[in-house]
Amino acid sequence: MTAPRFIISILVLIVLTSCGKTIRLADKDFRWIPYNGSETLVFGSNTGDTDTIFFLGTSRQTVPSDPLDAFPINLEHFTIAARHSDPSPPSGNHRYLESAFLELSASEYESPYLTLHHTGKDAWFYGGGFMELKDLDTIKFISLATKLKKYHDIVLLNPE
Repeated sequence: MTAPRFIISILVLIVLTSCGKTIRLADKDFRWIPYNGSETLVFGSNTGDTDTIFFLGTSRQTVPSDPLDAFPINLEHFTIAARHSDPSPPSGNHRYLESAFLELSASEYESPYLTLHHTGKDAWFYGGGFMELKDLDTIKFISLATKLKKYHDIVLLNPE
């Protein structure tokens, strides 16, 4: 191989491997994630029924925005996995399932977004799809008093 061909080959290789970029989540994007991924959430109803969600840990990964692009943009995602009650067990007997509880994702065109996948005993939450952080930042906090503590950072998320 001659020197010019070698140089051109190296330049083409550099161009091909550096065309894709990665959009990462910034530290400030995690302001809407109050969990570290090892908590247990216990919910109690006014009728005495309880349900529990066990967080199983966190993961971070990058995924191409469009896998068919020649030079895809990779977007970072942060996920908290959980073990939760099956909202509709086939036999009617209680059982636990494992899936993502929430995902924080970088976006190619808009602000990062949060997705909630909450399900529990006899309950599905359908209002948590693709909530942009810039929209969440406009929601006012409310207070909630429990038997043990008073919380001042509660956000009500209503189904669409």
